[in-house]
Amino acid sequence: MKESSQAMFPGNTAALPAAGGVLKSCCWKTNGLRVILTWVLLAGICPAQEPGVDWPGRIRALVRVSRLEEAERVVEAWMKAYPDDLEARGWHARLLSWTNHRGEAEAEYRKLLEVTPDDTDLLAELADVLTWQKRDEEALSLLERACRLAPDRGDCQLRRARVLQNLGRVRDAQLAYRQVLAKDATSAEAKAGLEQLREGGRHEVRVGSDVELLNFAQNA
Repeated sequence: MKESSQAMFPGNTAALPAAGGVLKSCCWKTNGLRVILTWVLLAGICPAQEPGVDWPGRIRALVRVSRLEEAERVVEAWMKAYPDDLEARGWHARLLSWTNHRGEAEAEYRKLLEVTPDDTDLLAELADVLTWQKRDEEALSLLERACRLAPDRGDCQLRRARVLQNLGRVRDAQLAYRQVLAKDATSAEAKAGLEQLREGGRHEVRVGSDVELLNFAQNA
């Protein structure tokens, strides 16, 4: 359970700030002693978890306008206060992958999957990181698992189709694209994949982190 601001800062916490600001200080008395505290608030959040602080919402807003470094500072500030927060660590992995720190992103994803091995978002996102590094067999293994766990997820099946296409498994890739279209007949990505396969068999499809970021931002 996360500590409240009262537990983290004993004594009179009335002077503690609401979220916002850059560097502030306050002082109060506890047990007859005057205590001075200085804290840093990064990118508009308070690590003391003030009631009503929506740090994930803040990160999504920053991602939508491609302010990724600022988003990283927000999540790192939160993780400093709450290192076991799995949602924050997931965001940290995602931001590392989008800023091309792929080795660090992979390590973070694998640590998270040790705790939540059936998280299909984590499986799919780690597969993206591996695909960008041309580690398609490893990515396919993760996507097969994710698609079994969530058979109705079209985005998972689309990722799987792309990796199969990269591996030259044309018939399997065609089937996967058709499975996407069976659930979403308007999928431009699936239609384009099938057209590429009709034209010339194997065409590598490696959607970059910038495109995945754009897709995420549009749906955040």
